[in-house]
Amino acid sequence: MNGQPAAGVDNHERYLLAAAAMLGALFAAVQPDDNVTPWLALAVQWQLQCLLPMALFIGARRAIAIVLPQHPANGWWVLILSGSIVVVAFTPIALWLDITMGGETPPVHWVGALLDEFGGFAPPAFASWLALNYVVKRQDSVEEAAHEPLIEQSSAANGLQALLPASARGVPVQMKAELQYLAVTTDRGSALVLYSLRDAVAELAGVQGIQPHRSHWVRLDAVAAFERRGRQGRLRLLDGTEVPVSRSRLANVKIALEQQNR
Repeated sequence: MNGQPAAGVDNHERYLLAAAAMLGALFAAVQPDDNVTPWLALAVQWQLQCLLPMALFIGARRAIAIVLPQHPANGWWVLILSGSIVVVAFTPIALWLDITMGGETPPVHWVGALLDEFGGFAPPAFASWLALNYVVKRQDSVEEAAHEPLIEQSSAANGLQALLPASARGVPVQMKAELQYLAVTTDRGSALVLYSLRDAVAELAGVQGIQPHRSHWVRLDAVAAFERRGRQGRLRLLDGTEVPVSRSRLANVKIALEQQNR
């Protein structure tokens, strides 16, 4: 997670799609009795008008997260940007669905019709996108808080090394936070443990390392190259792994690597 889109559909996205399907069913059920469109066609139309924009919302959010990996995919400005793009892009599709499936007469003045469609579609769709993601973010916060005592107990009683399998216990090379879990790669192997990146970094005070991104930590002598990519950057490690460098940490990473190479 942490800003990186998953390869498949994750649980949050399934929730968003299911909520969109439920909204489509609700809108179809509350249509006025004088609507002449057959109910089945109306149900299909509303499902398309709810599921298609939701799929586009999710796709736009993923695309933004790929272009700007240092920003979390569920961050508010990413959600607002993806929502704004989709409500504009989907307006002509919504008008087309109204004409082809809803039985509306094709407009004479298309610009005015598109503006009217935007006024009717964009505000509720945009508000629904933000509201549903707010529910998701709140649920994440509750789950993270529920796991926090377990993480703290593990830290106090055992430490990171004790949680690693025997085959992977060694000096950490890189670590990546994945929700309440931590993906750890050492000089002997790798493992996924229930642990916080903050606590792990605190335990490595004697190891020369740096956090190029809020979700990543790397050992400095494991870095093979550093390159700028626009306003962000990338570290390439000796094993070929690439780690993102956020814009706010570019200067610190550059200084740390220069000191390491002296």
